[in-house]
Amino acid sequence: MCLARVAEPIASFLPTVHFSPFPSRARRRPGEGETFHLSPSTLCSALLLCLTPAALLADTHTWTGGAGGGNYLATTPANWGGTAPETNDDIVLNATSSSNMTWNMTNMTVASWTQAGYTGTVTIATVYGTTGFTNFSIGGDCIISNGVWTQTVNPVSTVEGARLRVTIGGNLIVGLNGSINVTGTGAYQGPGAGLGSSYGGQGSYNGVPHPCYGSLVAPTNLGSRGDSDSGGGAIWITVAGEIANDGLVCADGFGSYRAGAGGSIWLIGGTMRGSGTIRANGGTVNAAGGGRIALVVTNADADFTFYTGAIRCLGGGGAACCGTIYLRTAAQGPNAGTLIVDNENGAYNPYTQINSYVTDTAVGDVIIRNNGRLLIDTNQTLTVNGNWSNSATFVARTGSGVILGGAAGSTAILYGKTSFMNLVCTNGDKTLVFPNGLTNTVMAGGGLTLRGVETASNLYL
Repeated sequence: MCLARVAEPIASFLPTVHFSPFPSRARRRPGEGETFHLSPSTLCSALLLCLTPAALLADTHTWTGGAGGGNYLATTPANWGGTAPETNDDIVLNATSSSNMTWNMTNMTVASWTQAGYTGTVTIATVYGTTGFTNFSIGGDCIISNGVWTQTVNPVSTVEGARLRVTIGGNLIVGLNGSINVTGTGAYQGPGAGLGSSYGGQGSYNGVPHPCYGSLVAPTNLGSRGDSDSGGGAIWITVAGEIANDGLVCADGFGSYRAGAGGSIWLIGGTMRGSGTIRANGGTVNAAGGGRIALVVTNADADFTFYTGAIRCLGGGGAACCGTIYLRTAAQGPNAGTLIVDNENGAYNPYTQINSYVTDTAVGDVIIRNNGRLLIDTNQTLTVNGNWSNSATFVARTGSGVILGGAAGSTAILYGKTSFMNLVCTNGDKTLVFPNGLTNTVMAGGGLTLRGVETASNLYL
C-alpha cells in the first residue's frame, strides 16, 4: 500500500483517473478525452513523482532524553524513543521528559519546534565563523512556552567561539514561563576584559575603565570576562514572521565575584509584540558594563508600539555604565534606526563610549536620557542621520565630531544642551532646528562646519 499526504494544488493538473483492480498499462478509451485507467500501484507512483518534499508526511519527534548513561545529545536515537529527527520533522519537548538537551544536529532544517510543559534546558550548539554548525534553521514556528534555550559555554579565550544563532521561517513565541538565556556564557578576553569589564558600556574598578567595543547596530560579540566571572553570551535570531515575547530574552554577565559584562541580543522579525523582558545587563559585583541590544522589524508598517516589555542593558554595581539599545523599523532603513543611551537614572561614573573598537557608528536618531553618559573618544565620529536629543551627559574628546547626515532636504532637530567638539553638516538643502531657550556650544579647539549646495545663493542660520 502507498500512503502519502497530497498537496491540494496537485488536483488541478492531474487527469481524470479510474482504478482498475488488475495491474495494466494506462489506456485511453475512444471518445473519452483525457480519461485514463491505472492500476493502484501505477497511480501511487505517478502521485509520488508529483509530490514535493514539503508535501510528504513529516514525522513528529518527541524528546524522551536521558538515555545512554546521561547522553543528552539530540543525535542520539535513544533520546527520541529510538529514532533521531531528520530534515523537515516537527520537534516536540513536553512533560514526557525534563532532561536537558544539546541540539547538535548540523546542516538540517526542522519543520517546527514546540516546547510546552518542558522544564529543562536546550543548548543550541551553534558557533561563530563560516564552517561547522553556524546556524540552526526552523522552517515554521518556534514556540518556547516553557523551559530554556541557551548556547554553549565559551572557554576563556581571546577568540569568540560559541553563540546562539537561529533562523526561523514562521513565528517566534516565547511564553510567560519560557526564556532564551545566555547569561554568563561568554568568557571573552577582548578589549574590555579585566576587573570592571566593558562591552557596550564601560565597567569600572578603582576608577580605571576598560574600552567599549562592537557594533552599535548589529551586535554579535560576547560580553567581556571579568577577573573571574564570565560575560554574557550572544543571541542572534532572524524571524520571518512575528516575534512575541512574554517571557525573558537575556544575555546578562555573571556577577558573583568579579563580574562579566553584558552580552549581545540581536533580534530581527517581521513584527514584534509582548510584555516580556529583553536584557543584557552587566554583572553587579565590581561593576561590569552593560551589553548591546538591537531590535529590528522588517514589515513595511511595523514599529515597536505593541512591545510593552522592558528593554535594558544596564551596568552593574552602581559604578558601571549602560550599554546601547538600537531600534530600527523598515521605514527607517539601514543606518537610520534610533540609538538609545539610558542609565535609568542610576548613579554611574564611566561612559557609554565610542572609540576605535566600536563599529557601525552611523545611526538615525540619538537619545541620551535618564543619566545616560555618552562619550565620543579622541578623533572619533558619530554620524546622526536623524534628530539629536540630549537630556543627560555628553562628552566630546579632542578631534571628535558629530556629523549630521541624512538625505538632502531633510530636517534635524537638536534637543537639549550639548557641548560639541566638532559639529558638521555638509548635506545640501538640509535644515537644522535648534529649539528656543536651549544653548548648544562648540568647544574651544573645535569647529562648526556648515556647507550647502555649491550652486545655492543663500545660507540661512
